[in-house]
Amino acid sequence: MLFSNEIKRFYFLVSALLIVGWTWTLYYTYKDLPPNDSNFSMCLVRSVTELPCPSCGTTHSISALLSGKFLIAARYNLLGYLALIFMIIFPLWILTDAIQSKQSLYNNFIYIKSKKSIIYLFLTLIAVNWIWNLCKMM
Repeated sequence: MLFSNEIKRFYFLVSALLIVGWTWTLYYTYKDLPPNDSNFSMCLVRSVTELPCPSCGTTHSISALLSGKFLIAARYNLLGYLALIFMIIFPLWILTDAIQSKQSLYNNFIYIKSKKSIIYLFLTLIAVNWIWNLCKMM
């Protein structure tokens, strides 16, 4: 099956994001770096406003999950659970699509993108998580 340039770009972008995500996560988790200091932040929003963004703490959370510290991971950021699930499932999904010459990940992305109710639910969860992040600062 021949894939359009749009589909190829989609798979390239998702693969690149996964590589960057796994590289940073593994580097952060298994090296003794300044990010282990709870005051360290790579977040531009936090650096400028001193307020956490919705995803602040996600790397800490994933690192804690990889170490088996599930409650600590939840305290850092609940999005860490979702991010790690995606970081595990998506490479397998991409590999399966490549082996079977399918585009099921892309098709599911297009389907979800077309469903406003799913997008609103996702945005609501992000907003609730952001409020929770802000409340943790108090």
